[in-house]
Amino acid sequence: MSNYPSPKELEVLYSERDARIDALSRCDQISTTDIQTLDRLGRFRVADELWLKCDQGAQSALLGDEHAHVRSAANWRCNNREAC
Repeated sequence: MSNYPSPKELEVLYSERDARIDALSRCDQISTTDIQTLDRLGRFRVADELWLKCDQGAQSALLGDEHAHVRSAANWRCNNREAC
């Protein structure tokens, strides 16, 4: 038996992530606490789509994230002078 989620379980996970990202998009500011429990794809979306809403702590966390895709999105925003 596989530890990989079933298609139905994946649907639920993706829907929950989308809801969390949607909620963060309505916030005035995003902090480290807001992103620490997001999965890699959630943190990537915050770095890519919501970078300007991130406070300095959240930006630093995304720039130093354990996953290269998250760091890459954050670095791109930072290098393009989007409030780094």
